[in-house]
Amino acid sequence: MISQIDIYRSAKIFIDQHKEKALSEAHAQLQAVVDIKDDKGTVVWRSIIEAIRWMQSEALPDKKAIN
Repeated sequence: MISQIDIYRSAKIFIDQHKEKALSEAHAQLQAVVDIKDDKGTVVWRSIIEAIRWMQSEALPDKKAIN
């Protein structure tokens, strides 16, 4: 299984690539793996989506620390 650090790295790369559309693009990726019944991919993309939400959260005290 993919490590937690790899989830956050993937989320960061996805945010860098897709900017404000990162969350919607990640949901599209999730739907693609759901459609092909890829259970492992589904778990990974759900984790990446949660990481993207956290990274884009206004509640983060210092966003510069993760950028």
